[in-house]
Amino acid sequence: MNLNVLIEKGWQETKTHFWLYAAVLLISFSLLFGLSTLLQLLHLSRFFIQVILYILQVWLAVGWTIIFLKRANDKPARIQDLFMGGPYLASSMGATLCYFVMIFVGFFLLIFPACIWGIQFMFYQYLIVDKNMTAFQSLKESSKMTKGLKWKLFPIVIVLEIVAYAGLLMFVMGIFWTLPVSYMAMTFLYISLKKK
Repeated sequence: MNLNVLIEKGWQETKTHFWLYAAVLLISFSLLFGLSTLLQLLHLSRFFIQVILYILQVWLAVGWTIIFLKRANDKPARIQDLFMGGPYLASSMGATLCYFVMIFVGFFLLIFPACIWGIQFMFYQYLIVDKNMTAFQSLKESSKMTKGLKWKLFPIVIVLEIVAYAGLLMFVMGIFWTLPVSYMAMTFLYISLKKK
């Protein structure tokens, strides 16, 4: 659970398979931007647009998780895996909604609970894909995995978030490098905790 080791492993993996991650990111951004633009041109209600985009975002996030888990376990991953999240979509939508509701409520309780809950339940997506758990099971298991480790995980999560979005400072294009490094490091963190 050493931060330097996690980032180094994320860096090496991204360097080795950069074009896979760049392609997946580009496709994801293009789909989200394209669908958002199309729905607005159709003059649909804002609520309907938000619901459709939420479903797409969760579906793509599951695809990302599939790819990262495969690579972290040294298995071959393909661009097509981005679209293989169907079987996990319902559970992931439910868990994601619960997760962000907790974070939202936490911010109204002076931010601190949001940080704690954010770390406590942050592995739900991995557990849904990796162990085919339901939304409730994944949140409960993530809580077990992080029990007694929140303060150790806190600085790791903060640094990985900074790394993820540092690419925005490099003329935006840097995110095609920094985002996969951060996400891959987080996946290695999940695997290391899962083994304990």
